[in-house]
Amino acid sequence: MFLAAAFPAFAVAANWVKITSPHFELYTTAGERRGREAVSYFEQVREQFLRLRSAHAATNRVRIVAFSNRREFEAYQPNEYAAAFYLGGEGRDYIVMSALGSDNFPVAVHEYTHLWLKHTGIELPVWLNEGLAEIHSTLQQSGNRVGMGHPISGRLYVLRDQKWLPLARVIAVRHGDPEYSEKDRAGVFYAESWLLAHMLYLSNDLRPKWNDFVRALLENGSSEHAFRVAYGKSVEEMEKALRRYAGANSMNAMFFPGRLEKPSEAPVVTPATALESGVVLAELLGFMQRYEPAERIFDELAQQYPQEPRLFESRGLIAWQNRQVDAAKKHYARALELKSSNARMLIDYGKLVYGEDPEKAAVALERAAELDGTQREAHEMLGVLLFNKRDFAGAVKHLLALKEIKPDRAFQTFSMLAWAQYETGNKEGARLNAERARKYARGAVEVDRADELVRFVSDTPRPQAAALPVPGGTEPAEESVAAPALQRSEPRPPGSAEPRVHHQEPRESFSGVLHQLDCLGVAARIHVSSGQRRLTFLIRDPGQVLIRTADGGATMDFTCGPQKPRRVTVEYAPITDAKLGTAGVVRALEFPQN
Repeated sequence: MFLAAAFPAFAVAANWVKITSPHFELYTTAGERRGREAVSYFEQVREQFLRLRSAHAATNRVRIVAFSNRREFEAYQPNEYAAAFYLGGEGRDYIVMSALGSDNFPVAVHEYTHLWLKHTGIELPVWLNEGLAEIHSTLQQSGNRVGMGHPISGRLYVLRDQKWLPLARVIAVRHGDPEYSEKDRAGVFYAESWLLAHMLYLSNDLRPKWNDFVRALLENGSSEHAFRVAYGKSVEEMEKALRRYAGANSMNAMFFPGRLEKPSEAPVVTPATALESGVVLAELLGFMQRYEPAERIFDELAQQYPQEPRLFESRGLIAWQNRQVDAAKKHYARALELKSSNARMLIDYGKLVYGEDPEKAAVALERAAELDGTQREAHEMLGVLLFNKRDFAGAVKHLLALKEIKPDRAFQTFSMLAWAQYETGNKEGARLNAERARKYARGAVEVDRADELVRFVSDTPRPQAAALPVPGGTEPAEESVAAPALQRSEPRPPGSAEPRVHHQEPRESFSGVLHQLDCLGVAARIHVSSGQRRLTFLIRDPGQVLIRTADGGATMDFTCGPQKPRRVTVEYAPITDAKLGTAGVVRALEFPQN
């Protein structure tokens, strides 16, 4: 059953409730009481993860969709085994549950563990991702301590009662495989994955080598390789150890001092309108790549709410998530026309049209800055855009409004600010910020440019630093300064053309092992793998790709065909080419020391 039939009953007629806490946003048909309990528990779990795991928490509110029964959930179920699932999208995290209640709290922790692992940036094989989520799902209060890793009786029962999968198959399972998704097979896979992760992570014999195992796994991507490197065991030997572990008389658990404290701030409860619940469900389906039912919901809502910007914000987000750039720009433009108050969307639209239509970008970014003055990207992009238009007063306004400056942007930001202040007659400010740019210059070229800028703006005595404003009020910590950004401003002496700064297009990065180079005439294509994930990237013009190496070199020699495996970080524009099968266009390649 899919949403064509389910939407009217679930999104309109059902009594949807919206419950909001500082870090979560829950939409549910399971009732206010259960919803309050669930949101409070998610806040407790998040706080515990931050204390125990130094977790990389999601920056936006996590959106939870919880149904009152399995029948409602079926229209969104990713496979026949799942009772809940986590889905990470572009600027959005979803946790979807088939039911609420204290019996479902382990499921909630399981899915939150998937979210946490995603935000660490670590890519793990499916078995380990699910196994760690199962270990964490046992999180519970035990007196004055918090414990996790307790035996899961249901998983042990499956292992005792059903035929095991060969371990070689368990470690090879991927999303979508029958062992992962089919009801009759997935139970054994989950049980073995949990037991294997538990043995490696918590057993007396193997726990001391846990970090070695993870390091080998991340470097090579092969569980079999990691078994040999960390434990000196083959897959067959690990399988024998796992069967012995299943028959052990006891299993370790972990305990930490403290309590799962209830949040001090009460959640806010409001009825969710048909518009709100409909948009949430349509967006969820779009993120699941179920476009047809998602579009049916959006079309039906558009008939009822033709002037509602939220419809176009969500449609644009789905399009951008799936790299449909033209569609994303179209929907975002319509949301802007309808006076959208979504600052995040307006910034994303500004990024999309920044290079091709600076005027449209400026309108969107100005509105984003008005709605939320804390949006760093809006002020930064406006500062660059206005600087390039020679609106130096406007550039100064937005650059000084920055609440923080990323260390790798400090040189460019202070250089622009110094030049803009010089042009507006603030010579003291220009001198101080030129000297700040000099402080954060990296490499001989940047140092020379900063020295040149200082010389040409310093025709007045050096001012007291405390008398002049600094973007954000403080400078970046010097010890945290990262590698220089790819594009920098280039100050020139008074009377010559001022620098023109280009804001970076939307970019992503992917780290892995380079193992193949395809020569395509002038262009080229590289193949990079990280664990079980393999991506291909297009090099349109090798001369336009920035090369960074551990020894400071700016060039590297390649031959066509298979490459000697070498670690690389690819910085790329997410412009796909279906014909070539590429995920993006390479802008920079960084080769660390092997």
